[in-house]
Amino acid sequence: MYDNRPRKITAAMDLLAGYDLPEASINDILPEVVDVLCGYPKPERKSDTIGATPQALAAYLLVSNARNAAKLGRLGFFAPFDACKIAVVNLELALSLLVD
Repeated sequence: MYDNRPRKITAAMDLLAGYDLPEASINDILPEVVDVLCGYPKPERKSDTIGATPQALAAYLLVSNARNAAKLGRLGFFAPFDACKIAVVNLELALSLLVD
């Protein structure tokens, strides 16, 4: 089975690459980031006989943090720039866990 987790992370990072754009543009990007990250797979299923690695679990939680930051930025609880910054940091950490 093909592991598409790094591809989903890089797709979200590509969307956030221009987070120094005007605030109106960032508000248009945040829902797209949420859509991309909503498809991120859980690290394990209840039927799995072997548990997820600590790296896979940590990457999942970091992606969840990035998705939540984007949602909170869209809702106005974070400044859009701050939401993007938080999301990028979490996605970079998640990607580093998966490729190392």
